[in-house]
Amino acid sequence: MAIKKSIGMSMESDKIMARLHRIGERVQKHSLDVMRRYAARVEKLAKLNVPVEDFHVEDAIVSQEKRTGQNRRVEITVGVDPDLLRQFSGQDYDYSIWLHESQYNLGELSAYKATLVASEDPRASVGNKFVERALYAVEDEAIRETKKAVKKAIKG
Repeated sequence: MAIKKSIGMSMESDKIMARLHRIGERVQKHSLDVMRRYAARVEKLAKLNVPVEDFHVEDAIVSQEKRTGQNRRVEITVGVDPDLLRQFSGQDYDYSIWLHESQYNLGELSAYKATLVASEDPRASVGNKFVERALYAVEDEAIRETKKAVKKAIKG
């Protein structure tokens, strides 16, 4: 009798473990889908926010996905790709850091762009901190969406 009970419990624990594994996979997939969507939104908004005099920085803003760490987790970053910036601008230095971090007055083209972008996205505002402000603009929405996706994944 004890053997049957032990075997039954083992089979039940295997089912529970398999179910938890499937839930974990769904949570990861759904969360990654949300991350990818919001990275694309941050990238688009950062391109609207970036000051423009020559379009080089705007064209070099990208989202990049890579697997990192021991467990090969997916990391998505949005920012200015310095290699693309050098390729587009022909310059040997990355001036996007100065453009992102400094305080300055907008040039003529940037001021004109500022009048256009607000109609495309009301959260857009041309100026410094263009990536950071884009991230903050979508952050709360991304968190809410991730929570919904996780709940959906758990419920199956």
